[in-house]
Amino acid sequence: MSPKSVLLSTCIALSLIGCSSKQAAQLGLGGGAVAKYPQYMSNAEICETYLYGRATTQTKVALASEWNKRKLSRKYCDKKYNEYYATKFAKWVTGIKSEQDAVDAAATVLPAVID
Repeated sequence: MSPKSVLLSTCIALSLIGCSSKQAAQLGLGGGAVAKYPQYMSNAEICETYLYGRATTQTKVALASEWNKRKLSRKYCDKKYNEYYATKFAKWVTGIKSEQDAVDAAATVLPAVID
């Protein structure tokens, strides 16, 4: 790679760190369609498909059911959607998690097996 292309790539990467998910989606960098069942989606994927129009293979009813099960809110989704990637990275490095993110980790409930 030439030094010019490395510099250009670095500038683009650094400029995207200062973006939020919303800004990245407006630039067309938000990701493709979500092809998972709602119970396997992250909170961010549920929010993006249910509220913000990201493409998915699932129905609105299935998304709404998971939305209600996780007790998500528009306020939570707006906060996460407008959060900068640099902030997300800093929280990841320091291990900071919100209460709602903890609910995301325990979203899938499997039936008990009785022997």
